[in-house]
Amino acid sequence: MNWLTGLHCPGCGTQRALHALLHGRMRAAAGHNLLAALCTPLLLLGAAEEIRSSLRNTPRRLTLLYRPWLGWAVVGATVVFTLLRNLPGPLHTWLAP
Repeated sequence: MNWLTGLHCPGCGTQRALHALLHGRMRAAAGHNLLAALCTPLLLLGAAEEIRSSLRNTPRRLTLLYRPWLGWAVVGATVVFTLLRNLPGPLHTWLAP
């Protein structure tokens, strides 16, 4: 999207960030995409809940990840992150991939 509009989408740098996370480089991951680095614990929680629910045969909709407020919080954080990484100034320099 950057080559077309000049804007950074919220996913720009996510692949590099996940690669850095898999190699244990947290600072590099945050430099590539801070949102992806901050959402990693949520993804790990989701994986743990998936394993737990499959082992116990319990429905997943009873877990934290199925709460509406969490979905809205993720959407809101993504929108704010996208806006901040595209505003001119020091935040743009810090949040850009």
